[in-house]
Amino acid sequence: INWHGLGQTQSGFINQVGLVDRGCGGDLCEDAHDTCDTGAEFMIAKQMSLSNYGPTEWWVPVDDIVKVFALGEYLVEASWIKECALLFAAEVEGIKAAPLAWRHFSEKSEMLQESLEDFFLGGLDDNAAWSAIVWSEVADWLAGKGTAPTLENAVQRTIREKRLQSYKYLESAAPPSNHRETEDGALEIPFRTKAPLQAEDGE
Repeated sequence: INWHGLGQTQSGFINQVGLVDRGCGGDLCEDAHDTCDTGAEFMIAKQMSLSNYGPTEWWVPVDDIVKVFALGEYLVEASWIKECALLFAAEVEGIKAAPLAWRHFSEKSEMLQESLEDFFLGGLDDNAAWSAIVWSEVADWLAGKGTAPTLENAVQRTIREKRLQSYKYLESAAPPSNHRETEDGALEIPFRTKAPLQAEDGE
């Protein structure tokens, strides 16, 4: 979602690359899309080690994946998953065999080269964090807790958890009367001001 700037995010990593480096207007333009989706693979291969990626050693729980989709009332054939796994393995091996391709994409986008990992919206770190949050929602759903996972539910859950952490911190640091929750759910904390400094004699 954040990578493509879809849904609630409205603008993600690809959109920003388009604005900064590819002359796009902030939309999900094809030029920036191709540059990021393909170029990021080679950037990762250049900037990080792929020596521990061995597609021939992967184990894909095909039957389990089919059952998971069935829980959501989706028909997925085992052969489809096996085909996807083979294609992905071939892609990884191809990227490892063509390390010089990163130069082509770095020339197309400096932002892709410099901000792929740590861009605040849609960078790899951000995507990893949100993936963990959403998978937590998926795990609860599969265990029969709550409704089918959505990004909105994940966002609301994260907000609730952060708000609870804030309450716990504030309750340990200040009397409860010093803060309150407003109608829109925000936390209102009055400023504490010190008495003005008194001038010393002779000043």
